[in-house]
Amino acid sequence: MPPGADLCKLSAPLLVDEPTSRLDTAGRDEVMTALETVNAERQTTIVGGPTTTRWAPAPAGR
Repeated sequence: MPPGADLCKLSAPLLVDEPTSRLDTAGRDEVMTALETVNAERQTTIVGGPTTTRWAPAPAGR
């Protein structure tokens, strides 16, 4: 199995490209909360590039 292949076992990954790049703080918070909810409820791997490292997620807990 290639490195990282186990990340996508449970469901297809969700690919996002700078999902908060043109949003204000409230919009950014709303999008990030929605992504965290999808990740938690569906065990979906989310792959994306944040516009700032301030919003870079912590490493996965698994």
